[in-house]
Amino acid sequence: MFKNISAKIKNFKKGFDKFFNEVNFLKLAITLIVSQLFSKVVTSLSTDIIMPFINWLLYGTKSLKDLKFNLRDDINVNYGLFIQNICEFFLVSLFFYIILTYIISKIIIIHQPKSNNNENQNNNKIITKLNKLEIERNEILKQIKEILEYKK
Repeated sequence: MFKNISAKIKNFKKGFDKFFNEVNFLKLAITLIVSQLFSKVVTSLSTDIIMPFINWLLYGTKSLKDLKFNLRDDINVNYGLFIQNICEFFLVSLFFYIILTYIISKIIIIHQPKSNNNENQNNNKIITKLNKLEIERNEILKQIKEILEYKK
């Protein structure tokens, strides 16, 4: 019984080690920390810099969080907080879009072949050869047609 439990523990440890090494938790942890910090920065940008101007222009309040709809004495619908969270979502989406398009454009530039002229010349040569073959094919088809008509 103890051998069976010991074998299960060893198998579990081997499986966990394999999983830990394949997934690379260090990169995952770093990504998680950076994303949390990025979220804090965007939230601060939204809450402390952008939203006060929007609040001042549209509502004349200090914060959207103050906007609420009172149902009863102690029951409120905080629609201002919802609007602010939607604004933060769009800001985060915008930043991610800008960052990803910048990174993708740099990757495309790096991996783009530098010798486009050689490719264009090769393509032109291939097109010329294909045109010649097309002409020859048409001539052969005409000859075959003439032979078939002659045999009739």
